[in-house]
Amino acid sequence: MEKSVAKGGKGAAAVGGIYKNNLREQVFEFSQPIFEEKRVVFVRKGSAFAFNTLADFKDHKVGLVYGWSYGSSIDKAREEDIFAVEESCNNAINFKKLIRGRVDCIIVDRIAGAVLIEEMQLGGDVDILAVPASINQTYLVFSKSYNQKKLLDRFNNALTRMQKDGSYQQLVADFFRENLPALTHPDYSH
Repeated sequence: MEKSVAKGGKGAAAVGGIYKNNLREQVFEFSQPIFEEKRVVFVRKGSAFAFNTLADFKDHKVGLVYGWSYGSSIDKAREEDIFAVEESCNNAINFKKLIRGRVDCIIVDRIAGAVLIEEMQLGGDVDILAVPASINQTYLVFSKSYNQKKLLDRFNNALTRMQKDGSYQQLVADFFRENLPALTHPDYSH
């Protein structure tokens, strides 16, 4: 994702599904929100802990992916060393670290996490905490230097029409139902 963001910042591509942050707002023109992602906390089975705010991570080692934005609040807490972080190059490695006890928890997008749990056959090995670590709006962006404001306006108008007539919601529901059966598992549906 971060390579795509870099290409998009140079005007070489549009980038979909990224979060807003101060740095990105200086570089990109943003669409209306296109999707809402929940970053949730996965723990080893039977190792749940009370979690309501990022301060609750204070005594835990948190597995994150190197170079990824987790939304403004998590990114800021990460920079300020509010909690201990162990970084990996991807979420699959973080799940392996979680199972082996090298980290206490990992923060992963709910959808990506459910898919990985199914692919890695970890359903009986992990739990998900009830409170999400963050909920982030995602966007389609173009570099400001690419001057695609008119195209973004057309995209926003089409998105608004689809949301009003229900076709957007149906498109998203159909995609998840057909492509991500792990999301129907009751443990990972919240």
